[in-house]
Amino acid sequence: MTIKAPGDSGALATALTENVVGVTNSRAIEGGVELHVQAGERLVPRIVTAAEGAGFPVVDLSVAEPSLETVFINLTGKELRD
Repeated sequence: MTIKAPGDSGALATALTENVVGVTNSRAIEGGVELHVQAGERLVPRIVTAAEGAGFPVVDLSVAEPSLETVFINLTGKELRD
């Protein structure tokens, strides 16, 4: 899941990880945060509420299923080799 919101992306990542049950990992990116979540789309309302409650107005949110490569990297911490 990717959230775009103005402000400090690191602070937004921390707020969402600490305040939304089901967010398993977060990474600050330019203009927002990339989240790894359990229960995907069902968490959207809670994530938006938590972001806006922390002072980050959400301007865009997208949900995508992780690829097999992404799952592998998250589980092992290692990149796939060609």
